[in-house]
Amino acid sequence: MGKSIFRKCAVASMGAALVALALTASSGAGPARSSSPGVTPVGSHTGKLLLQVTVGASGHGKFTSRGVVADTGLVAGEKRVSPKRVRLKLTMTGVGGTFRVLVLQTCGSARSTWTIVTGTKAYRGISGKGTGRGRIPCGRGASRVYLAGTAKRPVLPLALPGTYRGTHTSLNLRVTFDVVATGGALTNASFVQLIARCGSSKILFLSPKFNANYPIGTDKHFSFSENGYQVSGSFSTRAAKGTISYDSGGCHMDPVSWTAATPPPALPTVPSGRYCGFQLQGPGICLSATTDGWVANVTMGGNIRCISPDNPVFKISYDFDGVIVIRSDLTFHAELARIPLDGGGSMTWRITGKFDGQQGATGTGGFTAVSLFRDGKLYTCRSAVSAWTANLGH
Repeated sequence: MGKSIFRKCAVASMGAALVALALTASSGAGPARSSSPGVTPVGSHTGKLLLQVTVGASGHGKFTSRGVVADTGLVAGEKRVSPKRVRLKLTMTGVGGTFRVLVLQTCGSARSTWTIVTGTKAYRGISGKGTGRGRIPCGRGASRVYLAGTAKRPVLPLALPGTYRGTHTSLNLRVTFDVVATGGALTNASFVQLIARCGSSKILFLSPKFNANYPIGTDKHFSFSENGYQVSGSFSTRAAKGTISYDSGGCHMDPVSWTAATPPPALPTVPSGRYCGFQLQGPGICLSATTDGWVANVTMGGNIRCISPDNPVFKISYDFDGVIVIRSDLTFHAELARIPLDGGGSMTWRITGKFDGQQGATGTGGFTAVSLFRDGKLYTCRSAVSAWTANLGH
């Protein structure tokens, strides 16, 4: 391919309701059903529950709850009346989810009993019972009841345990980490790859790993700093998002965003090994496909014509020391601007390709924005971008 003129750049409802729930609850270790499908509770809380419910004649109203469930929202009700008793089924929808309460009262009485029937989202698996006061008319009219008793609700992990993985394809970044069984911390985090710049003379390809346990706060956020890296993020139901930045030893990378999900998406697979072939612009191309979904060890050459101060043609080659994500459709793309060159000058390099899933790959690639020193002269050169083909083992 000819001698490279470049320096390698790598380093390492019955009504509406208003709820406000706030009473001391004791923690228990008894088993509880999941509050969300596929999520195993890490414990349970048992304590007092107070409910204030107002239901209009239309069957809609508001509720407020305090204690084990602290919430506020709307309530919808369904009333059934027998000659001596009224049954009021309340469906309360708050910020954390929905839970249903069945209230029984003798007609003409101001006393009642109640039982929690079921719940959804954060209230899935909740149970409880108690007594109430306030009138539920056996005929038409509004109902206002005050319910007091005890309830037990599962405690969910702050984040869903398991392995998370995500890919920022435009930056060729892949992030992977584990959330521990209790859901209270993440560990074994890796970021492959990050690109930092050290002034105008060096480019670093970084793939940091963080193996400690990093706590997740009650607001589902986390952050930590280590060896020049600053990592932060937050969790939702089955996903996480955040940023990572780097600043150390004169080298810097602005914050890069990332996302990850569990269960982790499957990695794309292509026949692994070394692919080599030819370009229309002259010298050829070689690249490797790895078993874990990366393109690595890309070497590309080209014939480049310069336009100032005169117009010689130089044969050049470039070894890309980073890795490139293979996407789910077996395509890949990378671009690196302002690559510093030996003796001065710089260039932009890019490659785009696709594997055929058999033993071949095709694409385009080459060099743009090239300025270089040769024989004591600073040359400005034309772009050299062309199609390429490569085959496994060639």
